Amino acid sequence: MVALMLVVMGCGGGKAGAEVSGSALGISFGEAKYVYFGGPFVVVTPDPMECLDISWVRLSYQDGTAPTEDDVRLLQFGFTGGDVTTGQKQIGLGASVTSTVVEVSGGTMAQTRANQGVLNVDELEEEVWASGSFEGVAFDDGTLDGTFEAEWCTNLKDR
Repeated sequence: MVALMLVVMGCGGGKAGAEVSGSALGISFGEAKYVYFGGPFVVVTPDPMECLDISWVRLSYQDGTAPTEDDVRLLQFGFTGGDVTTGQKQIGLGASVTSTVVEVSGGTMAQTRANQGVLNVDELEEEVWASGSFEGVAFDDGTLDGTFEAEWCTNLKDR
């Protein structure tokens, strides 16, 4: 029974979600029901997306080149030194965690990277779920704050 529950949690259908205030790249995420973590990533999107659909997530992207054919809005946190870990992490260029907002629409991509902020991963059960908050995640065109509960996703890997 426990093994079955772990498989279900890793494939969607758990208690994942996020409450995000503010905006960046003109996107207000609000209440996002699709939140995943795995490898070095925590990913938040208001757009319907299964774990299988996000294998394209990277720590960095080429400007203008869409990493997926799907239209999607995504807030991602990337741990530059390895897998997601608990604790308070500084966000910014050259920090141990980066944050990027990506929008793919009609085959084109736009992105913006945060220059400061804090990510708190409060609880983490490896290959099951993670929860935490983020504050003052400042982009050139806005700031995001929020809380999250993320389901584990095997497709999120360092590439």
